Formats: sequence, structure tokens, C-alpha cells
Amino acid sequence: MRSEMKIFTGAQIHELDKFTIEHEPIESIELMERAAKALTRAICEQWPTGVPVVVFAGPGNNGGDALAVARMLADMNYEVSVYLFNISGHLSPDCAVNRHRLTECKNLKEFVEVIEEFDPPVLEEDMLVIDGLFGSGLNKPLAGGFASLVKYINAAPSRTVSIDMPSGLMTEDNTYNIHANIIRADLTLTLQQPKLAFYFPENQQYLGKVRVLDIRLSREGMEHIDAQYTIIEENEIRPRLLGRDIYAHKGNMGNALLIAGSYGMAGAAVLATKACLRSGAGKVTVHSPKRNNMILQISTPEAVVQLDSEETIFSEAVDTEDYDALGIGPGLGQSETTAIALIAQLRRTQCPIVADADALNLLANHRAWLQQLPKGIIMTPHPL
Repeated sequence: MRSEMKIFTGAQIHELDKFTIEHEPIESIELMERAAKALTRAICEQWPTGVPVVVFAGPGNNGGDALAVARMLADMNYEVSVYLFNISGHLSPDCAVNRHRLTECKNLKEFVEVIEEFDPPVLEEDMLVIDGLFGSGLNKPLAGGFASLVKYINAAPSRTVSIDMPSGLMTEDNTYNIHANIIRADLTLTLQQPKLAFYFPENQQYLGKVRVLDIRLSREGMEHIDAQYTIIEENEIRPRLLGRDIYAHKGNMGNALLIAGSYGMAGAAVLATKACLRSGAGKVTVHSPKRNNMILQISTPEAVVQLDSEETIFSEAVDTEDYDALGIGPGLGQSETTAIALIAQLRRTQCPIVADADALNLLANHRAWLQQLPKGIIMTPHPL
């Protein structure tokens, strides 16, 4: 059982395909056929045979996948129209094989090989578009006719399924991509594993729902290839969770202190307190201004409420000698009194510290204080 999932680059995905072909062994066209069967199965699970299908295929292996899927759907009595873009007059070898196979398919409604001019079909609301223009090998933004086609598909009322990647989206870095020239899929059927670009929030608008299809690429190859990025999975986390003795009580499970909330932001203190309790801390004390007392006592009765001397803000550092960890910052506000109390608290605390939210905002406003932070402090910044 794998302890983590590797995230491969586009070049490494190509390397993994090659390793599988050499070591399984399997012909590359048969590996494409395997992928196409998985893709077709997933599409059939979502859309019945009565749905008209329009397939846009590029000249590379992503297009080859799309052509194979078109053939399989046609053989299953879907009404399939195919547009293969061969502008340069050169198809990848496997794409060329699937082009030949498709031309022999008797159930196909329409096949158009686009070499020069292209008159796009009308895409109706009841249609399904299969995007097989470009996959994980793309390394530059789409331009020209392909960019225009992407915009045309995105403007249509039809639903779109992208094979492996929405066309126009690059596998890793899309910082300088042209966002208008990327397919906005309703469903992305990605092969074997999610791609690195899928984990960036700015790319979610292109992916729609993501489904990962296992096409049985070589497990040995995955182990063999070094990946810069990995995803920690549940089977790695579970063994690290601390076990509890059957006679354990709250006094054995750690004593946490939260300094959180100001008047008007008691909710941040409530959420942080509930999260701390849920994480397994035996005892949780929350230090908050006096006006938050009733809210905290009612919403989190399991916690001990420790009140600040001020009505509305955190105003002075507190003793942490009896605590095993301190969390500070949620909803604190950014008054100067709170800022001074914060740095005093950080200086005097001996236990591990997690600084979050307004604690970080206050430190950002007093950057000279960063040199005074205790060793080992955990800081949890996030976009506003």
C-alpha cells in the first residue's frame, strides 16, 4: 500500500507512459485503447445514448484518445460527430491509427478532418462536447484558431467533458497562461492521477467535477520516478494519530490555551475552540474579552472560559505555565493595545505556539517584532 501519492509533471507522465509500454509490456496503441475504454465507460455512466455527442480532437495523443472514445461511443449507438484538427498535416502515430479506425466505423454520424477552413457546428443545450484537443503535453498558451475554438465551446450552452486536462490548461504552471483560451469543462476525466495544476484554486473554474480514471499505468514506474510533489493520504496519516489508553481521561490528553476573539468577532473564538476540542485536546481554555463570555459559555460549554480584563479586546499577556500549547490570533482585531499584548505573550510563552489570523496581521504591521518570535512557532498564513 502506498503511503503517499506522487504528483508527476507533464514530462514525467510521458516517462511513466513509456515505462509502462516497455515493462508491461504493451503496445502504445493498446495503452491508448485501455484509456479510451475507461473514458467511454465514465461517459456512458453520466449520459444516455440519446445525447448527441460532438468530439473535438487535436493532432496529438489526447486527440487519439478522443478519436478512440468517439469510435466506442458510436459502436454503442451514440450519435457522434467528430472534428479532427490536422492543420499541420502531421498526427501522432497513435492518433493516426485511431483516425484510420474511426473512418472504418459504420455507425459514425459525421467525421470532418479540418485542414484549413473550419465551419464550427452548432452546439445545442442537449449536446455533449468531448474536448480532446490538447492534454498534459501542452507547454504554451493556445492561440489563433484553437483559441477561437475554445472560446466558441465555452460560449455554447452544451455540456463539456475534457479528456485528461481541459484544453489550454498546462499541467503545472499557468501563471502566464491566457485564461480566456482555456476550456471550462463540466467534467474532467483525468488519467491515472490528478495533475499539479488541479491543486491551485485559480484553476478550479476550468475543471468542473474531476474524476480520476485508473488506466493501470505501471506501479513499478511510479515508484521508480522521483516526484517533486506528493499528496499525503489517509493511510499515511492514520498511523501517526496518537492512540488513547482505554482508561484515559481529559487530564491525559493535553491542556490547550486559545487567545481568540474580540467584540464583534466572537465567532472566530467559537470556531477555533470547537476545532481544538475536535482535534483531541483533553482540556481547552479560551481567553477572550468580557463581552464574549455568554456566547462562549453557551456555544462551547466543554471549554473553560478565561476572561480578559477588557470588555472588547485582548489587552494583556497571560500565564501559560500550565498549558501544553497556545493558539493565538483568530478574531483578535488589530488595535494597538492588542498588538502590544500579542508581542508580550509571544515573548513569555514557553510552550509551542500556533499564530494565526490577526496575530499575523499584527506582526505584519510591526515587522521589527519578527526578530523576537520564539523558535519553533507555527504560522498559518492564507490569502485574504
